[in-house]
Formats: sequence, C-alpha cells, structure tokens
Amino acid sequence: MDNYIYEIWKSLKKHKWLYIIFSIIIGLYLIKTKQYLIYEIIISTALLSYEMFTENMVPMLFLLVLVIICYILLKVSDTEFNKLLERHYPDYNKWDSKGVYPIKIRVIEDNRGSESIREVVIYNELKDSIETIKGKIDFYNDRKRVFYVPFEISDLDVHRSERVYHDSIKKSEYSWDEFNIKIEFIKAGEYEKENLKLFGVKFYRTHFLILNKFNYLRIFGRKILPFEISWLKEKWFRSILPRIKWHFRLRTLYSIEKSLPTRDFIKDVLKNLLRIVISLPFILVILWFIIMTFIKMANFIYNLVELWIMSFVEIIVIVFQ
Repeated sequence: MDNYIYEIWKSLKKHKWLYIIFSIIIGLYLIKTKQYLIYEIIISTALLSYEMFTENMVPMLFLLVLVIICYILLKVSDTEFNKLLERHYPDYNKWDSKGVYPIKIRVIEDNRGSESIREVVIYNELKDSIETIKGKIDFYNDRKRVFYVPFEISDLDVHRSERVYHDSIKKSEYSWDEFNIKIEFIKAGEYEKENLKLFGVKFYRTHFLILNKFNYLRIFGRKILPFEISWLKEKWFRSILPRIKWHFRLRTLYSIEKSLPTRDFIKDVLKNLLRIVISLPFILVILWFIIMTFIKMANFIYNLVELWIMSFVEIIVIVFQ
C-alpha cells in the first residue's frame, strides 16, 4: 500500500502540470453541473482576462524582453564576480581551525545567494572513530563573544566530517574575527579527554578587498535577487555614464599657445549643438515609450486584480446565499 502511494506521489511530481489542468477541467465540469451561475462567472472572468491580455500584448512583450535583458545582464554580472572571487580569493568564504588534533573545524559562509548562510563542519583527525564528542564553538568579535555553536556527535569515522550547523546569518552574528573550541568530553578508542580547549583561528577583517564588496539589489536591507551587481555598477560608472556625459557635453577646440579663432569656435559649438539636438529627441522618445509601457502595465495589473476580486466576491455571495 505504501509503495502504491509512493508511486502515485512520484507520478504527481513528474506530471504535475497535466494533473493541474485535468483537475481544473474536472472542477469546471462539476461546477457547471451543480452551480451553473458560478460557472458563468468563472468563464466570463477568464474571457475578459484573455481580452485584456490581447489588448496589452505589445507592452507585455516589450516588458518581457526588458526582463530577459535584465536577467541576462544580472547573470553575467554574477558570473564575472564569481570568476574574480575564484581567481583572487579561492578561500575567501571559509576558515579552518589552526589546530587539527583531535578535530578540525571549518566555518563556511556563503553571501552570494538571496540569503547569507553560515555552515560549521567538524572533521575527525584521529586514527580511530570518535565514539562520542560534546562541546561548543565560541565566536568572538573584538574579544566579545557574539554567538556560539553547541555540538554533540556520535560514531564519526576516521577522516570523516559532520555538519553541526547550517542556518541563515543573523544581523547580530554577522561580524566576527575569531573562534575557539571547547570540548566537554571526547572518546575515540583509547583516546579520552575532558574539558579540552582548542585554538581555532583569529584574523583581521579588511575593508577594501573584494570579499567585503558584495553588492546586491536590496529593499530595507534585504536582498531581493541572488545576483551580485558589482560588474554592472563598474560598467555603468566607468564605461556607460562617462560616454553619455561626453556625448551631451559641449566640447570646444582650444589651443594653449593661442586663442581659437572666432569662426572655428562658433563652428565647433554649432556642431556640438547639432549632435545634441539630433540625439535628444530619439532618447526622449525611448524614455517616453518605457514610461508609458510601465503605466499601461500598472493599469492592466490593477484592472485584472480588480476583475478577479469582484468575481471572487460574487462567487462568495452566491455560495453563502
């Protein structure tokens, strides 16, 4: 019976969209036979929604292309940043304890996703399997303990490891510069110790290296997308923005040794003005089109949500009559 249920669950996971479509069709059929008025509301709402989609097809396609372009740029930015990290700072996100006897501690922090994650792993460096070990890892920032990770492990084989902590990094626990290990009890074959203190690692955090320059799109301090944007910011401020400023700046020829003739000066100014006058309307048209697209899409989403809310209210009224 359990195997049969498991096979059904596997089939549902593999073909979930087919089952969803099938369930919707069956649901509509049952509603049509039992509650025809509700069926009419659902169908009419769906047809109106489709009509609204078709009327806004052009801005929707434009917005879709814009989203795809933004996604590609963000993905490239994240890839380029990760290449730079691997090339210059291969161990930027992990710290190993200096002492490796009887155990080694590794702390790993990943700041590249939508959420910063910290992981703590214990390695058995003895010649025997660890039957049992209990203790904690204290983390300090400027000699003040900011958090600790307790652990208790049984049956850890030789040269094997076990993850004892894996969680998102809290704001109060983000900064640290030292960790040490306290073992309450450890037993591995004939090796047995109590109240053992081990030195972990102490380092000085720098503030000008690449590992301290993670840039993400944030709202109220929280990452909204898992893409590092340092590459995009650099391209914008070092390549694109200077070219835009250069294009719209009135450049004039000059000579250090002698003043520029009035005729040449006027000619150069007129040439620069002509370049700006020709390009500015083109840019304004593009900006106007983008703004109008977002306004139309906002209006479309508002009308669509309003339509479905009103339909839902009508269905609720019919059900509870």
